[in-house]
Amino acid sequence: MSPPLHNPAPPSPQRVHSRPPRGITFLQIITGAFILALTAALVATLVSFVAGAMRADRAGQAALAALHYARELAMSTGHQYGVEFCRATAQFRVCEVVGSEFYTVNSPANKTPYIIDFSAQPDLAGITLSAPTDPYRVSYTAHGTTDDVGSVTFFYGAGSRTITISTSGDPQ
Repeated sequence: MSPPLHNPAPPSPQRVHSRPPRGITFLQIITGAFILALTAALVATLVSFVAGAMRADRAGQAALAALHYARELAMSTGHQYGVEFCRATAQFRVCEVVGSEFYTVNSPANKTPYIIDFSAQPDLAGITLSAPTDPYRVSYTAHGTTDDVGSVTFFYGAGSRTITISTSGDPQ
């Protein structure tokens, strides 16, 4: 006789979810927070760099205006005029040059001494400058020339602006 046939039991049905799970996982929250923090850090760094470059550029523009004004005064009056840059006081000023002395002149805009003091102007606060000497004096003759060639660099954060003073012609 043959052995009885064994009928195995049918496999049990697997449980199938009829709806997707609700909510988000802790790992998804942490990943999202990390991406957000990384993006914020990158944006803050970029904004800081741009702000520094803009502030240094404003200081450079103010220095160019002072140098142009001193050169213009020298050529129009026949006297020597110049600009004195001082690292120690973080400022520069337009001056009439008499012998070896520099006397501050008034600004044409508001008739007050033409002095740019970085600590006194909010849009220039924190600027530092680098020059060949301290103070660095650039004086122009009646012909608009100078023997005080060199450069002045203004710094703020990661930004900088360099002004180059040549023997003849406008500073750049």
